[in-house]
Amino acid sequence: MNILIAEDDRVSALVLRRTLERAGHEVTVATDGEQAWAEFRARTYRLVISDWMMPGMDGLDLCRNIRESGADSYTYIILLTAKAQREDRLAALDAGVDDFLSKPLNQADLTARMKTAQRILTWEMQLQDVNETLMRNAMELAGQATEIDRMRKEAEYLATHDTLTGVLNRRAWFHLATDGHPTAIAIFDVDHFKQVNDEFGHPAGDNVLVTIASRLAEALGPTVTVGRLGGEEFGALFRFSLGTATSDCERAVAAVPATPIALPNGQVITVSVSAGLSPWLGSLKLREASLARTYEAADKLLYEAKNAGRGRLSTGQPMAA
Repeated sequence: MNILIAEDDRVSALVLRRTLERAGHEVTVATDGEQAWAEFRARTYRLVISDWMMPGMDGLDLCRNIRESGADSYTYIILLTAKAQREDRLAALDAGVDDFLSKPLNQADLTARMKTAQRILTWEMQLQDVNETLMRNAMELAGQATEIDRMRKEAEYLATHDTLTGVLNRRAWFHLATDGHPTAIAIFDVDHFKQVNDEFGHPAGDNVLVTIASRLAEALGPTVTVGRLGGEEFGALFRFSLGTATSDCERAVAAVPATPIALPNGQVITVSVSAGLSPWLGSLKLREASLARTYEAADKLLYEAKNAGRGRLSTGQPMAA
């Protein structure tokens, strides 16, 4: 064990040093408190044996400095003193002293104090090892928990979103349509999409679908829920008046062909969509039946728009009160 001795009496310092070195310890001797404090700052010592009464910085000041240094490991401090008064010993303990050696130095007494110091420092090192292991385990568990949470969120996203376009998938969209209390439903369908796939290939078709999904979502705004219902068909759920929903759908239908779409091969094409918009039809209590009725109405209106020339919106009428 590396030991620092702070002792201004050369004879006492020599006796201590030889005794400790014979016991196998590495010993550094400082002749006063200032030198001892400089040595301690330059190197870590597990054990400090210091005289109480020294010129300049005394043993208690040295002890206080060590305790306030914030060292990574604990330093056991034994104070050499001829003082035996209870008040003196309490003051030393309050300063952070661990044990005392009475002057003049007694060999048996030193041996007993060293055994105590070694035992406590061994416990401290073992406790530090345990704490470090626990800290590493805690950090590993935290990292695993973060990764599990990331994987859970990713799984939830993949379970509810279309992997190509990023909008809701059919299952999640219909779930919201059943439970989300929409006021109207719109269905958008890409016009002549088969021709795009046949002429330019499916990668180009995928690029068109991604672009259209993005343009629909942007034109309809964040309050409208967009989903891919299958193939080139997209749905939108509205939670406000039919008039506002109609304006939003008209804006979305116009936004899709407003800018040509760049294909992976460098070509650009212009694509349009047709749409059917139906107000909610049926009872709020009979959600599934009402959804089926409303969806069917929006689908019929979509085909009305297709038959009327495509690239347009067909809107249904609210139920009579």
